[in-house]
Amino acid sequence: MKTKKRKLLIVFLVLIIGVPACLSVPVIRTLQAKYYLSQKYDAKMSEFKVEDYEGGHYTYVDALFIFNDYYWIDFSYEFSYNGRNFVVRKNDNGWYDDYQLEDLEKWSTEWLQANADSSIKGCYLSTDNILEYYKNSEKEYSDRIKDEEIKNFLVYYLSHCYNGICYYYAPENSISGEDMNEKISSVIGKKIIIYSKNTDKNIEKSIIKHGEWISYIGIE
Repeated sequence: MKTKKRKLLIVFLVLIIGVPACLSVPVIRTLQAKYYLSQKYDAKMSEFKVEDYEGGHYTYVDALFIFNDYYWIDFSYEFSYNGRNFVVRKNDNGWYDDYQLEDLEKWSTEWLQANADSSIKGCYLSTDNILEYYKNSEKEYSDRIKDEEIKNFLVYYLSHCYNGICYYYAPENSISGEDMNEKISSVIGKKIIIYSKNTDKNIEKSIIKHGEWISYIGIE
């Protein structure tokens, strides 16, 4: 009887200690994410609203159709701030976000319009492009990307991103994709391989919440 009571006491203590500890993990992670954002964008933590999140977990990629390669994905968030919804995540190098994705797409488009061709209407950009630029420029995730950096950003993006896409709209097909590539290569200062697509569709932002959450701006 005493043994049974002892076991019940142990279970009770585990629940009392363990459950709050587990529940506190999302709270702590959320506070960390908000603090990171408030410092980076010079705003109050209360200004950043959590719209959705996914806790840390293991996932896998299929390998050779037999073995699975498991890896850890830390917390992923969709935050809203200043009229934008964006992704905030944590990796081995710390917290990062893609709040500036719209800014980068806008600045890139305006720079290309002014320097390459006025029919350019947008660029495909994703969270991964931001992370690669941070890595290449040796910037910290806590550093904001400034508009005067946009040519450097474009040079790296157009030179190293396999899926680099530039959208333009020429109603009468007055310029081909090959010619557009030549014009962009000329102003960038180096030969690039980029998929220039003539389209009249609207460019939109989407958030993909599968595996490692990312945002992208483009045309499906």
